[in-house]
Amino acid sequence: MDLGGSEIASAFIELDLINEYRLYIHPILLGEGKQMFQANKLMNMEHIESRRFSSGVVLLRYGRKKSKEN
Repeated sequence: MDLGGSEIASAFIELDLINEYRLYIHPILLGEGKQMFQANKLMNMEHIESRRFSSGVVLLRYGRKKSKEN
């Protein structure tokens, strides 16, 4: 399931329901805005993929870091 928006993402983070993050970075600067993630939780993530589109948008994919026990 994909979801968007910092408030719903924060709720899912707090409940530990997210396995993968896909961040789309757009090449523009805005003065101020909402914090991307409002949850105050440390997450161990590992880089899966980076992709650049012709528009200049960059996709960054991160997944849960696998424990050494798995």
